[in-house]
This record gives sequence, structure tokens and C-alpha cells, in this order.
Amino acid sequence: MNFYILFLSLLLIISCSPVDVSLNSNSYSSLQYSVKNGESKLVFNNSMVEKITLKFETEDTFTEDVSLSLTLESQKYTSDQLFKNFSQSFIIAKNSKSFSWDLILQESLPTNERIKFSLKIKDLNNKIKFTPDYFDFDFTLNFSAPQITLPSANSYINSENKSAFQIQGTCSDDNSVMIYPKNHLSLSQTAICINNSFAVTLDLSSMSDGSVTIEAKQISTANNESPIAQIIYLKDTFIPNVIITSNSHTLKNNTSNISTFTMSGTAGLTSASEDETTYTINIYSDNTCSNLLGNTTISADNFSFGVSLGTAEGEKNLSARLVKQSGTLLPCTDLAFKYYFSKKEILIGGMFDTFNISSLKNIAKLTSDGTVISPGLFSIGTGFTHTMAGDFVRSIISFATKLLVVGNFDKYNTESTPYAKFIYTNGIGTNFMTLPEFNAQIKTVITDSDNNLIFGGDFDFFSEVESQNLQRRFLLKMNPAGVVNNTFTSNILATSIFQTPATGVKTIVVDSLDNLYVGGAIANHITKLSKNGIEDPTFLSNAGVGFDDVVYIIKISSNGDLLIGGKFTTYNGISCPKLAKLSKDGVLDTGFCTNTASLFNDYVLSIEPLFNGQIAIGGKFTKGLKILNSNGTEDGTFNIGTGFIDGPNPGIVYAIRQFVDGKLLIGGQFGTLDGETFNGFVKLLPSGLPDTKFNGNGMLPTGQSIYTIFF
Repeated sequence: MNFYILFLSLLLIISCSPVDVSLNSNSYSSLQYSVKNGESKLVFNNSMVEKITLKFETEDTFTEDVSLSLTLESQKYTSDQLFKNFSQSFIIAKNSKSFSWDLILQESLPTNERIKFSLKIKDLNNKIKFTPDYFDFDFTLNFSAPQITLPSANSYINSENKSAFQIQGTCSDDNSVMIYPKNHLSLSQTAICINNSFAVTLDLSSMSDGSVTIEAKQISTANNESPIAQIIYLKDTFIPNVIITSNSHTLKNNTSNISTFTMSGTAGLTSASEDETTYTINIYSDNTCSNLLGNTTISADNFSFGVSLGTAEGEKNLSARLVKQSGTLLPCTDLAFKYYFSKKEILIGGMFDTFNISSLKNIAKLTSDGTVISPGLFSIGTGFTHTMAGDFVRSIISFATKLLVVGNFDKYNTESTPYAKFIYTNGIGTNFMTLPEFNAQIKTVITDSDNNLIFGGDFDFFSEVESQNLQRRFLLKMNPAGVVNNTFTSNILATSIFQTPATGVKTIVVDSLDNLYVGGAIANHITKLSKNGIEDPTFLSNAGVGFDDVVYIIKISSNGDLLIGGKFTTYNGISCPKLAKLSKDGVLDTGFCTNTASLFNDYVLSIEPLFNGQIAIGGKFTKGLKILNSNGTEDGTFNIGTGFIDGPNPGIVYAIRQFVDGKLLIGGQFGTLDGETFNGFVKLLPSGLPDTKFNGNGMLPTGQSIYTIFF
């Protein structure tokens, strides 16, 4: 550290009248001089101490030319080790009352070591005495000035003439930092440096508008002072009032696919007696006014500007700053315009007849802000129906630039298509791949890394394979060309996984090695299969008897663990009701079970690992939705009040998806959320409150449901 040493004025200790005697006089030995004022100063070369300057003033006048020297006292260093010129003597001329020395430091001294020593003033004949004559030094050679980081240089400060104006920066721990306007020490404030940072608040309301130079220095516990840092700010008591009057409501805090639009507002210059012809308004795409989008003029206090956010999806902000003709920048004004631009479209499937009044049978497509895409752009005709009651869409995935929809239906629009159908992204059906003649509902469909399709559900039928019937029971795998993988079928049939009393597969996930984790009403209610359908013996051994009841959902967390939800209460005989965490080899995380044991009074149907490592859990239990930390403890900051209710019954959350903006899309069978009507569908903020800017909230008919959300 660089130390700038300032010794306080030394008080007069002994005062005596000057005595006019010769050097050989017998009375000379009793002559004493009192030091009235004394100071020492570290002289810096950049951030390094170069020399020490000593300056003293005596109470009395010297009566003769006097030759003086210094004596050094140090436990570690000799005078030659510290100084280049310590052996010099100094002459104080007769009739003088002050004297000074420059002690030049050795360049080889360590820069980070604290150096302590004392100096004593003496004359060469040991005749003249000074009071005081000892001075202590304590410094480090690279004692740097503090750095002011906020606000940045040339920022506009104190624009509303407030007393609170905060300055922040970096420093060295345990030192004090003094901040003050140059030439205005009376306004100084001091803070202790903690964790290499400081913050002080200055009151500049008494100062005139214009350029303000702020100075900062560090002071050590030994009262050494660093060099002075400077930064220039601009002060103006004009209070800007930038208000956006159009598009602020429709786009603020919203997610939309709109990237180009016009905004207008008022600047409030006339009412402040400001000449608006000397101002322009700059528009920025961030809330620190650093990324300039453009500027516009102001007329009759009004302005209008076009905004183009480009094609990059993500969170956008807009801020404005008034700029004087002279180049002066007024404060950056956050327009409270937080906007998430996304071109992603949202597909929802379930059991419903309409969405937002539009006739949409069991499937609908929305823009990123929840607006229904018109039938002209997503043409589904009569949608997905079944000749028997109970038609619904259960799952939607993307495959070969098309959409694959599965569920409980036997017709799409006017075409017979049992339980699975490919459609184009515009809703038009396509038969580009021949699908098996499934005979019962499909609960889920996924793809692996080779783009194979794996179907799971309640189906149980036979297909002719090489002159024999081969059973297709609950699980089926097809390659991208539409050919059923018979080896896979044979391998799973060779186990007892899908034999009676098994009734169906509810969920399938695939890991990075194309291993399949299958859950449902099957043996042990969960199993792990290789890509060829062979049961994993390690997983089978660790699972033991598995879960004691149905598994409805399996998800893989970011670290590879399995998150399992369902109707069960135990895993291999160990209590773990409704939600469990397993390793990829089937080992139960009992600590997770302990933390979740009392959270769910009924079954879990949906799980969504979140961007921040937390987990969203939905189902048929009190409130219907919870956010858990990775260890299974509940996040107490997430609040949905009384939760999801469906008339006199608890609501059911079937689907949770975290959208690209971090908010949660929730689908299910419910009529209200915390007492407010939201039929079947709602988008939630991270706090648990509904996103009121989302146009798709609650747009299902009463009593109808959403089972899947895809984007």
C-alpha cells in the first residue's frame, strides 16, 4: 500500500527565549529548541513511496549556524538498508525557524511489508536539544489510492437535489476511506473498508450546479495516507420526468413475439421551465443506459421513437436519458419496461372443446404471450375425437419438423387415426409415416438420440411378424423410418415387467446413453431398460420390490438423478410417500424422502426441474403445486395462497413447464387459483402470483383439463 504520512501539529512542550552565545560558550550545552510544528510526508512515484520529506518549525530562532543529523532506531533495518542518503548532515542557518530533509528510500525495499522505525534529531556536538526529538514511522511502500467505481465518471448526480448521494468503490481492508468534494472538506464522509469495498453518502445539496470533483484517500490505522483519487461528476437540480404513454401497458413485464414497435411519451421540460430545444432523448436497451438504441427530439414536451429489438430472444429492458445540447447527460431513467422477446409457440393438449371461445378440440396453439393462433394459421378442423366418450390429447412432441400427437382418440378432423397422429406445424394432418394400429390410449411418446420413437400406454395388440403374431404390450419402439423394433419387443416380453397384473405404462424418460426408465402400473412400478429393451440387473437389484403403487411421472434432474412421482408410499419397503429421488442405478435418496415425507397428502402427477436447480411438483394434493429445493425441502417464498381448487374439490395439476422467460406454465383441472378464476391454465411469476400479462390465463371451459404443454 502507498502511505501518505501526515504528522499532526506537535504541541509546544518547552518554551525558552533565544540565547545569543557562541559555539564555545559554556552555556551552549543547555540550549534547547522547542518544535512548534512538525510534519512528515510520503512522496509517491505513481503508486510507490519514493521518499520521505520532513518539515519542522521551531518556536525559537536559531542563534548560530547549526549542523544537524538523524539517528535511526529500527529492530529490522539499518539506515543504509532503508535510505540512500541517510549519512548526510544538514545545516540550519542562523536566524532560521524552520528546517527540512528529504530521505530517499532504497529501491530494493519490499513493497508489501509493513516498515516501522523511529528517527531522532540531534546536532553533531550533542549540545543542542530539541523537544520533541523522536518521530515514529509506520508505512507500506505500495499503499494505493482507493478506486471509485460507482457512479461512473461524468455521471449526473444529485439530480433531484437529494441529500443522499452514494459513492461506492474498492479499497484495502481495515483502512478508513475519506470522500469529499475537492476544496470542501467540511462535506467529507469516512467509511471503514470491509471486504475490499466502501460506500459513503454525501450531501451535495449546498453546492452549486456544475462539474464536481470528488476526491478519495485511504488512511491506515497508523494515520498514513494514500495518494488521492479523483473523479468528476455533474450536478444539476433539474428533475427530469420521462413518462412513456403508449405501449407501456401492453408490453411492460410481458413475454411476446413482437420485436419492432413504436413508443411515445412526455418529457416534462416545459413545466420545469427548461428550453426543450436544447434537449434530445436517448433510448437504451438496458437499465444502465449503456446500449444506445437511438435518440429523438422533443416537441411540446412529447416524443416518439421506434424500437427494434432484433432477432435475439431473451429479456429486454428499455431506459431513457435526457441529453442537453452541451452534451450533459441527465440521470438514466428506467422506464420500468422489462420485456421478454420470444418467438416460441406454445402447444397445449388435453380434454377440452374450446380455448378462449375458439372451437379447438383437445389441442390449441398459442403465441408466446398466450394469444390463440387463428384457425387460418393452425387448422385442426374438428380436432382429436373418439367415437366413444373420453377423448383427449396426452402428449405432444416434435419429430422430423412435424408434430406427433398421442392420446385417447381415433380420429383427427375427418381422418381415422387411432391414438397417434402426425401433423404439420400449421395443423394439417400428414401420413408421411405409417403408424401401428394401436388399440388403446397412448400415455406418452419420446425420442432417443437416434431419433427412434418410443410409445408407452395401455395398448395391447398383436402384429404379424414373419408369419407369427408378436404381442405389442404397453411399450413399443420404432425407428425413424417407421419400422417397429421387434428385437426390443422380444426382449421386454422375455421379462415379467409387462405381464399380468400390469395394466399400462404411464411415463418414459431416456438418459444420455439411451437407457430407458419406464414407470406405471407394471412390475415394481419402475424399471430400467437398455436401448435394446434388456432390463438393467443393477437397477433391478437396488430397486428390490420397487414402489408399492403406480408411478405417474419420471424426470431426470440436471445431475442425472431420477425424480419419481406417483401414488406410492414406499420404495423397496422404505417409506417415501408420493415423491422420491433415485440414482441412475436405482438407489434411494433417503434424506430426500425424509424432507418430503409430509408434503403430499395425495398423488404426484407432474415434475419440472427448474433453471435454478429447484423442482416444481404438481398433482392432486393440497394446493396442487409446490416448489422444492434440490434436497426436497419446500421453498417458503413461493406462495399461491389457497392454491388450485376445482369447484368443491381440490384442483389437479397435470402439467408444468418452465417457459423461456423463467415463468411457469401450469395446466390441469382447476377453476380457481387462490380464489381467483383461472380455468385449467395459468402462467405464474417466480413468486407464485399469476402473470397478468399472459393472454392464455384461464381460457378453458369450466371443468375441462390440460394434460400436456409443449414448446
